Amino acid sequence: MSPDRAADPTAAVTGSVTPRLPVPAAAVAAGTAGLAGVTAAFLLLSADGCVSVLATLGTTCAWLPGGAWPLTELLLPLVLGLALFVSVFMAVVATAVRRLPCRRGRHGGTAVTVRAAPGRR
Repeated sequence: MSPDRAADPTAAVTGSVTPRLPVPAAAVAAGTAGLAGVTAAFLLLSADGCVSVLATLGTTCAWLPGGAWPLTELLLPLVLGLALFVSVFMAVVATAVRRLPCRRGRHGGTAVTVRAAPGRR
């Protein structure tokens, strides 16, 4: 998942479960998730080759932040700009969906208690 895509599900979940001020809380959570993703991408590319399983471009271990910085400069405005706006929109939608009244079943919404058979859990 790319860093700019991590903010959208974070905002949707935060907006749907936060009882008070869900949209600002979702914006903060989405921004934090996006910045964490950009930071992780920068660190992974800067230290490429140091962890053999995660080596994508390099085969030797060296700290090379100059190679990862152009990607960071490209992703940062997207994460803090467009992705944050989309995340706030998703938080508003999630909050609206959460506040919709629940539809009851055909039987008028009566609750049915289901008990386990004797000897079973």
